[in-house]
Amino acid sequence: MPQLRPRIRKTTGGIPLPRLDGRTVPMRRFKALSQGYEAELNGHPSPIQSEAIEMLASLALHREFILARLAAGETVPTAEITELSRAASDLLALFKAGSEHAPA
Repeated sequence: MPQLRPRIRKTTGGIPLPRLDGRTVPMRRFKALSQGYEAELNGHPSPIQSEAIEMLASLALHREFILARLAAGETVPTAEITELSRAASDLLALFKAGSEHAPA
């Protein structure tokens, strides 16, 4: 019996296409983070809060990648860490302010 191989999608020019269907590990982690933040707002975020949730999840995921790089012994520019921390801190402040006004 022939062994089945996963089909790799390619463009008409033969360039392999990335998996964009949400099954990659980072995408699953992004969804889990987003759902966790949404739960903090009792599952009913406003459109602006939804946007903040996506940005916060994206920053948290980026932070996890940076920590993985540091754990692997790679050097990470200090400016990148500082910028990410500042953006996350600002978003968390907005998120917390929004969660105080969320309907219970």
